[in-house]
Amino acid sequence: AECVTDNAFNMRLLSREAPEEPKEPDTSPKAAKESEGSKDEDADWPQWKTYSATNCYTGEGADHIVGKDPVPGHKSLKECQESCLADAQCDAIVMRSTEIPMQENCWLHKHIVLEKCEIDQAFNLWLSPAYDKSAGVYETHTWASHHSTNCHPGHGAEKIEGHEALSGDHVLFKCENACLGEPSCEGIVWENINDGQMQECHLRTKIDVAECVTDN
Repeated sequence: AECVTDNAFNMRLLSREAPEEPKEPDTSPKAAKESEGSKDEDADWPQWKTYSATNCYTGEGADHIVGKDPVPGHKSLKECQESCLADAQCDAIVMRSTEIPMQENCWLHKHIVLEKCEIDQAFNLWLSPAYDKSAGVYETHTWASHHSTNCHPGHGAEKIEGHEALSGDHVLFKCENACLGEPSCEGIVWENINDGQMQECHLRTKIDVAECVTDN
């Protein structure tokens, strides 16, 4: 089997192993002094995963939480996140870009399925740390990009039945999430169609990048 290089295709190879351990922090007096001034009340704030221009709601990648769709009042990001952390059902928040103080701008959601959410420039989504632990999809992983590379049956990879040319996957992170949710998936092929106006997502398994096809 061999992979092919093709400008219409890009290969993203998934590694489900943890990345290299970070370097030991600098504990010198100079470093300690520099870091002292950067500490603030948010230093220990839980880490959220941010998805810009993304809106999830009932019927489109999420279920609403009664009484919190939206949360009454105009909220800051931290206030909206605090509301989510205080609710055991909450998987994510969606916030609308608005500066109008009287306008509600925070929605709490559960049962998030990112690949079914909508792309909307007026909204941003944050996945909560609780969802990170419960979903099992966002375990430690890294991606390696291989531009102008196509891996397919007979050329460095095998397709995954039921996941050939996933419909509606026009955003890269949705294609990646589909792979993360499929245990046999080892990578994705991202295909540009009509001079990049459309994209198709292909999930791949049993990948050997050295055998894939490239075209410069």
